[in-house]
Amino acid sequence: RIDHEALGHKYVEGKAECEVCHYKHYTDGLIYELSVDEKYYILTGVQEGFYDEILSIPAEYEKLPIKEIKAESFKGAKYKYLYVGENVTVIGANAFEGCCNLEKVYLSKSVQVIENSAFINAESLKLFSIPEDSALTTIGVCAFTRTALETFYIPASLTSFGKASFYGCHNLTEINVASANKNYKSVDGNLYSKDGSTFIQYALGKTNEEFTIPTSVTKI
Repeated sequence: RIDHEALGHKYVEGKAECEVCHYKHYTDGLIYELSVDEKYYILTGVQEGFYDEILSIPAEYEKLPIKEIKAESFKGAKYKYLYVGENVTVIGANAFEGCCNLEKVYLSKSVQVIENSAFINAESLKLFSIPEDSALTTIGVCAFTRTALETFYIPASLTSFGKASFYGCHNLTEINVASANKNYKSVDGNLYSKDGSTFIQYALGKTNEEFTIPTSVTKI
């Protein structure tokens, strides 16, 4: 484990760049494989013996962009913070399944797809930061099942929200949706289709004793 404080580095919340010297911290020992078309790299894991509580993914490797995090690549890993690289477009299925120490994830605006069960059973995950100008279009089935998320932001770009994505998220009190999103909206912190006809997700952490489904809803 790297002692960043001992090295004199000070990191701003949500960034992997030192505010003093502007050193950009990226995780050592990461393993990559070249895509079939040889135009980008896929992050597949980390070498044995390399550990840091921060998983910070760089934008490039050997002058090519890192565009994917492979399915199951960090399953059960002990990282506490995740900074997703500026060129990553896909977070693979079950990529961070069972990462029980993971508390905070900072998504880059380049991410377009979070595949099925990507963060399932990451039971300490409280914060999942998505930029307002995010390119995220798809959240897969069970993507955040049984996490400790407290709030969640859906950007204007999202077009597909997988079933059971927040199953077992009993700390979730607020789901917010960008007003420009054409597919979804938030009413009192709960998720609906844009026209209000489909009730998609109740924020399970709410403490209300009663909940009335709006008359506009025809499908649950």
